[in-house]
This record gives sequence, structure tokens and C-alpha cells, in this order.
Amino acid sequence: MSKNQPARQSNIDALVKYFESGIKTEGNALGIELEHTLVHKNGDPVSYTEEFGQKWLLKELERYFPEEMIDDDGDLIGLARNGSTVTLEPAAQLEFSAGPFTDLQKAEDSFKRFESEVVDLISPHDVFLLSPGYHPTRRAIDLELIPKVRYDYMNKYLGSISMFGICMMRGSAATQVAIDFTSTEDCLRKLKLASACVPVFSLICDNSPIFEGEVRKHEMVRTEIWEKCDPDRCGIVDGVMSPDFTLEDYAEYIL
Repeated sequence: MSKNQPARQSNIDALVKYFESGIKTEGNALGIELEHTLVHKNGDPVSYTEEFGQKWLLKELERYFPEEMIDDDGDLIGLARNGSTVTLEPAAQLEFSAGPFTDLQKAEDSFKRFESEVVDLISPHDVFLLSPGYHPTRRAIDLELIPKVRYDYMNKYLGSISMFGICMMRGSAATQVAIDFTSTEDCLRKLKLASACVPVFSLICDNSPIFEGEVRKHEMVRTEIWEKCDPDRCGIVDGVMSPDFTLEDYAEYIL
């Protein structure tokens, strides 16, 4: 144990305990987050503060999502209803999160309902809801951050590492899936399987024909963004495919 980290083992133990606290009695449920980009009819980005921007949209969506999320400065940054939330990503990407689901048809119905509600509100104002993996008309640096202190810090930190941090925060829109597990062994099995499937997922979810305002020059641009936005925290977990890999190893990697 490093002399500079006298609490390292206790930190590892705490992380393992946290991972184990997520064990469910049944592990066949998943949660889904889907991010969308809003644009005007001419392709210009929609900003949080403009007349029919995301701030206005969140207020309008309160008819469907009665629970408000307000930040410390009093800005409306999200909404919720039974089992689902609407929030904003750094450059006002609109994210819908729902679950857990044990039936994929119910998951699809939930997302289609949300998208229909949004489209009904924005279509009279020539605003469109898109779901590509990257903004279709603008460079990330030109997209306005929403008023959230955490995003300002993230923008400065990730921007100091490489341009890809800014690309990830402002330009990208993602689909994320959270999968339940029933035991430590089940958790590690699913982690290994997800890691092995990364190339397949990267290919079949390659939905970013435009990158930084131009037709992209290579495949899987989002994969490159995530690999390079913060190398300390991104990429395949070291040693994850080893038969001897444990939650303690994962905690070591996190630290």
C-alpha cells in the first residue's frame, strides 16, 4: 500500500460495498436514457434561453411531468413523473430517462409517448426533435452551455485535456443503458459481456454522419470522442476480461 494513500484499502472496501449494494433479487430489468438534439427548421441550434428554447419547453412539459427539478440558482433543469425524468445535458440536449423495464415493448412505448408529447409542443414553432449521435450542423465549441455550475467546471476541466471533452459535452447525444445484476458473479459476467460487445455496439449504433459541422471522414466518430475525451476515465477497464477479475480489481481501477 502506498504511503501516500494510507486509506486506500478502506476506500477499495467502501467502493466494493457500494457496488454490492446494487444487487437486485431479479436481474432482468434495465433502465434507458435517450438524448435528443433540438434544431430550428434551417438547422440552427436551439438554445436554453431563447423564446421557444429548452427552458420554455421544460415549463410546457410540466403538464405531463408535474415534479420540478430546480437548481441552486432557481433555474428549472428537469422534470419527473412516475419512473421517468426529463433533464438537460450541457448544451441543452434533451434527455429522457425511464425504467426499470422488464418488457422492451413497454420501454419503446414510453419513449414514443415522450417524443410525441415534445413534438406536439415544438412543431408549431418550427423546432425539430432529432436523435443523431452528434449535432448535425454546428461545432461543439459554438453551442451554448446551460446555466449549471457543474457543467462550467466540466467544460473547463475536459477542455484542458483535449477538444474531445468539449465534443462529448456539447456536441454529442447518446443512448445509455443500465442493467440490473443479481450477484457479484452476475455483475462481473455482464461487465465482461458488455466489454466484449463494444465493437459491435459501436458499429450498429454509429449514428453520427456529421462531425463538427462537416461530413465525417471516418467511421465511429463517437467512439473516438469517448476514447480521447478523458483517457484517465474512459476506455475498456484494465484486465476486465481476465478470469480472475474481481470487484476489488474494478475498485482499484476506479481509484
